[in-house]
Amino acid sequence: MKIGVDICNTVADVLTEIERRLGKYDWHTYYHPNMPESFFEENKDIFLKARPYANAAKVLKELSKEHEIIYITSRPAWAKEYTVQWLKSHDFPNPENVIFTDNKAKAVVENRVKYMIEDAPHEIRKMLSIDVKLIMKVQPYNKDYFYFIRKIVKWDDIMYYFNLSRQIA
Repeated sequence: MKIGVDICNTVADVLTEIERRLGKYDWHTYYHPNMPESFFEENKDIFLKARPYANAAKVLKELSKEHEIIYITSRPAWAKEYTVQWLKSHDFPNPENVIFTDNKAKAVVENRVKYMIEDAPHEIRKMLSIDVKLIMKVQPYNKDYFYFIRKIVKWDDIMYYFNLSRQIA
């Protein structure tokens, strides 16, 4: 079975890096109000400096023993080298298996992904109309979806959805 995994704010804590550069924000909406359109191009290193969420790599490694992990991101194509390097440096499984797209729902369908782990409200909204089981990484800006789909607060929570009783150390 294929499991799709978003990167920014799902496995990589990009929010904290954004706040370091643009100031604190309560994240009641998906985008920081001080973020210019050129922010990521002017701050490419943000993709390397973001910290992984606790146990994200360990959980995905455990899942990769029985399932294929595919990263599906809306990061720009120029970020490929940074993205693969970050995944490798933090010991994520299948670091070369990354799809860069501006249409995640289409990528999910084309790649026959059965589960998608995502945080972005606009992406979740699009995926509610396709045949995929959504798991949402809880963030302050996606609270409107808490009651509609499966959710994880900590990465350890995800083991429940895949009926894995193994402990993540």
